[in-house]
Amino acid sequence: MMIVGNFMFMSRLHEDGVAAFSVACYLFPMIFMFGNSIAQAAMPIISYNYGQDNTERIRQTKSVSVATAMILGLLMTVIGYVGAPDIAALFLEPSTDAFDICSQGLPLFSLCSLFFTLNIVLIGQEQSLERYSRSTSYMLLRGFLLIVPCFILLPDFILSSLLGHPNQIYYGSQDIPCGLVNRYPSTVHPRNMKQERLLLSSLT
Repeated sequence: MMIVGNFMFMSRLHEDGVAAFSVACYLFPMIFMFGNSIAQAAMPIISYNYGQDNTERIRQTKSVSVATAMILGLLMTVIGYVGAPDIAALFLEPSTDAFDICSQGLPLFSLCSLFFTLNIVLIGQEQSLERYSRSTSYMLLRGFLLIVPCFILLPDFILSSLLGHPNQIYYGSQDIPCGLVNRYPSTVHPRNMKQERLLLSSLT
């Protein structure tokens, strides 16, 4: 995200755009921190009950973790919309063009909070259920396969014609497409868990 984002912002908004985008890069680890903390808290519970064939406990843990991710994601989105000028002022001088770009772009960037947090939580759930290929696919979609085309295509071919927003390039840095691709993990049944274990044991 940072490499492609810096290149695209430099080509369209020059140094002021890169300075504005750097604020989003500073905030991005904070968003990741919330999602990762929820995932790390739920993973051992899901893994233990997966080994015990306790599907009810798995469903409860998944529901709590997803609900928590949604609440925190929406909260961060609201903070990004309401407090964008104040957040931008922490890093940039209010009299600069970079500040204007950042204060207008952060509300757009904040939309990724919900989808990115859910993405991290769902990846953790899939790993806890030994679905490594699916969790790896979610990670690749978020980190490379979707975000690079979004940075390149969304500002020019989609959002500029639909929205006409001067900072529509911020949409390219979001995980909204990845959030739409992700779906809630399917219900885990004891029979499916036993079949997966037999398959794993035969491979090892």
